Parts: sequence; structure tokens; C-alpha cells
Amino acid sequence: MGNYKFSVQAAIAIILVTVAAIGTCLVMGWSMVFGFWVAIAVTLFMLRKKGALRDEIIRALYHGIWACRSIYAVILLIGVTITTWIASGVVPMLIYYGFLYIEGMNFLLASFVILMLLSYVLGTAIGTISTVGVALYGIGIGFGIPQEIIVGTLVSGAFIADKISPMSGLMNLTLETVGGYYKAYIKEQLKTLSIGIMIALVFYFFLGSQYTTGQLGESALAFCDGVTSIFHLSPWLVVFPVMVVVLALSGLSTIRMMSICAIFGSGVALFYQHIPFNKLITWVIHGVSLESGISAVDGIIKGGGILPMTEVILIVLSAVALSSLFELGSVFEPLIGAVVGDTKNPGQLMSRTAVLSILLTSLTCDQTVGIIVPAKQLKGRFLEVGLTEVQLASVISDSGTIIAPVEFWNVNALIIMAIFAMNPIHYVPYAVLCYAMPLVVIIKGVIKSKLDGESRVNSYE
Repeated sequence: MGNYKFSVQAAIAIILVTVAAIGTCLVMGWSMVFGFWVAIAVTLFMLRKKGALRDEIIRALYHGIWACRSIYAVILLIGVTITTWIASGVVPMLIYYGFLYIEGMNFLLASFVILMLLSYVLGTAIGTISTVGVALYGIGIGFGIPQEIIVGTLVSGAFIADKISPMSGLMNLTLETVGGYYKAYIKEQLKTLSIGIMIALVFYFFLGSQYTTGQLGESALAFCDGVTSIFHLSPWLVVFPVMVVVLALSGLSTIRMMSICAIFGSGVALFYQHIPFNKLITWVIHGVSLESGISAVDGIIKGGGILPMTEVILIVLSAVALSSLFELGSVFEPLIGAVVGDTKNPGQLMSRTAVLSILLTSLTCDQTVGIIVPAKQLKGRFLEVGLTEVQLASVISDSGTIIAPVEFWNVNALIIMAIFAMNPIHYVPYAVLCYAMPLVVIIKGVIKSKLDGESRVNSYE
């Protein structure tokens, strides 16, 4: 394969075109797919001008897209699994019992914990926020808690999904790209995540203590009454979330684990909840839409489906294709060189990789490139200095992945803005976990760098 490395000026121009194209899509309300396609077209044109052969470009695209093939299946299975878990009564049961135990508790602390647990099970931050989060938001408003504090708390808890949920498309994309395994990854991730969670718990405990919660509001009571008239709710349904954790930690592949959960969920939906087969198939394809006439339930119990996931797959495909072309033309090499340099210090490499991942997520308005580029470009460097694939995955997850919802221009923040009709700038100060994690991993790298430096000095003495 020839050398088609772009000049610094050309690389900067391509990056600016990419940012402008994706930014235009976000402002105009268009799918980000179109923005990526514009960037792909411009990059292809520049590569051809550089002399890149058509076969080489096709091979680069094929290799990049094929390497992430399991991610596309996982994304589709996420849509199917969410549908079957709703239809089986698992999600309604979790929401129902969550409501019952909120009464009289520290609302912010409880909301953070509930969203954190549910998002881990569901594997989707936005999906969790747009269902349970919306309900908790209404309850919090009824308790007189400022809306920006509620939304920040919900965002902080829900985006645990993108970091550690075995059902998360982003988490699986990270592991697939670096070549790591979930069991090793979760052990490494907990070293930093446990610190971030403790910071968040302390923050929401003291902040939540300033607000008193009385009895549940009318909307929550209407939901609890309505959902029991539609679904058979039983504490035994908690077996499904437990099964996800057990299967994930046992080392079973994500695709097999999710397939098993979807099959069992479908069986429970058909034979325990008595959902008609035709309706279940329609929900699997299009997503759950109850239309029960009970607004408190219909507005919360919805989502999933294969078709709603197709745009996500197209975005991931487009991002992977663009990343492959960028790799062929070494587009991000100037940025990588400026941020990471040629450091051989493991601690410095971790901190600088975190900064690079954040910059890439910021430039592209989405987490995908902030995951793929550092994972591909820096994997070899991590191994050279004695670090592992899962440590690289953990650094990326702690930085470029989790920072997304507190960047006002990021697609995640814009979706949240649409859900709650609130400018993201207002909730950002209260989404503690989302900016605590990047600080934790960067500080960890700085400390490790100093300790390694002192260790080398002592060894020379």
C-alpha cells in the first residue's frame, strides 16, 4: 500500500470539513449520516488526488468495516432485546418498584442510583433517560427540585451504560476495536469508575439532602396503577437483569448473551404476559408502542425495535469508513503527534490519550471517532510501554466516551435538550460523573507518570 500521508494543511482542512458537515446536520436537524458522507466524499477526492488507487481505497474500507462486523449485529440485538424486555414486563417491573422505593428517600441520590443500574441493564444511556428518566424528571419537578439539577443527575447516572454495560454498542465498539475481553475490561474499568461513582454519590447525597420528598405525585401514581393493569409484574422478573450480569461475567460473547436474553424475553412475553405473536413481531421490528390509552404508561413504556437502530448502524458504518480513510491518509496524525508525541512514559501516554479522545469526540460531535482512532492508532504504543489493550479501552471510556453529554454541541447533548427542552449548559454542572471521570483518568496518568519517574531515578541511584 502506497504512502498517501496528507500534509498538515490538508489534514486540518479535512478535519474542518468534517466538523462543518456534521455540525450543519446537527443544526439543521438532519441525520449525521449525511455529514459523514460529505466528509467521506471529500476525503476520497483528496486521496485520489494524492494518487491512491481505487483497489487500495476499497481494501481500506472493507478492512475497517469488516473488522467491526459484530458491532452491527450487537446494535440490532440491542433493539430486539429492549423490545422483548419491555414486552416481557422486565422494564415495567423495574420502573414500578423503582417508583415505590423513591418515596421518602433522597430523591437525587436515588435517581442517580436507579438510572445507573437500569442503564447498565438496558445498555443505552439515551434510551434510559428517555423512558425512566422522563418519569423521574416529572416526579422531581413535583417535589420542587430545579429541573437543571434533576436532568444533570439523570445524565450522570444514565451514561454509565456507554462505559460498562455489556449491552452497550459503544462499549462493545471499544472492546472490538482494541481487541480486549469484557471480563478483564470491567476489572480495569472499576479502578477508576469506583472513584467517579463515589464522588457522584457524595455530591448527590449532600445536594439531595437540601430537598425533601413527600408522597408520589399524580403522574407516578397513575403510572403505577396503569402499568399493573397492562402487565403481570412479579419480583421474579428480576432474574433477567441478573442473568445478563452472570452471562456477561462468565465470558459468554455479547451476541450470544443478548440472543439468549431476547429468546427468553420473547417466551415470557408470549406465555406470561400473553402478548399476541403478531404484535410482538411488530414491536420487534418497529419498537414498542402500547397505545393503551393510559398516557402515564404509554409515554414511558416505549422504545426498542430493529428499524430505529438502522440509523445508528449507518452512523457507525459511516464513522468506521471515514476513520479507515483517515487512517489511509494519516489525517489525524498531526493531531495525534501534537497531543501524544513520542512519549514512552506509560502515565503520560494514558493522560495524553484521554485528552486526544476528548478532542476527537469534540471535533466530530460524536463518540465514535473518539473511540476508533485512539484505539487503532495507539494500541501498539500502549503495548510497547507495557500497558494492555483493556487499559487503552478503559482510558478511552473514561474520557472521549463519557464526556459527550456535557459538550453542548454533541449529538447526545442535543438529544437530551430535545427531551427536556433545556439548553445543555444548564444541566452540565450537575452531571458530575461525566466530567469527573476524565479528570480522574488524567490525574491517574499524571500520578503514574511521576511515580514511574521517581522509580527510575531510585533505580539509577
